[in-house]
Amino acid sequence: MLETSQDLLYLILSVSVLLLTVFLVWFMYYLIIIVKNIYIMVQKMKGRINKLDEIIDLIKTKIEHSVSNLFLIGEGVKKLVQIIKEKKTDKL
Repeated sequence: MLETSQDLLYLILSVSVLLLTVFLVWFMYYLIIIVKNIYIMVQKMKGRINKLDEIIDLIKTKIEHSVSNLFLIGEGVKKLVQIIKEKKTDKL
């Protein structure tokens, strides 16, 4: 099998290339797993950000409606106070 030193060199080179290939495959596997996990985390964060955006829009809409209702209530109270003042002045 090993007749010359060149045969030994070729055997060692082939084993080295095999080990290098195994290492690269192992490294690529873990790299792919890491990229997959990062992708999943990014998708989850996008979902959470979208939910947060919807909640902020809902709060904004409710505040806008509340402000318009407060304006109407304020106008109603003004008229009520005005009517009460008119009745008091009419009684006197």
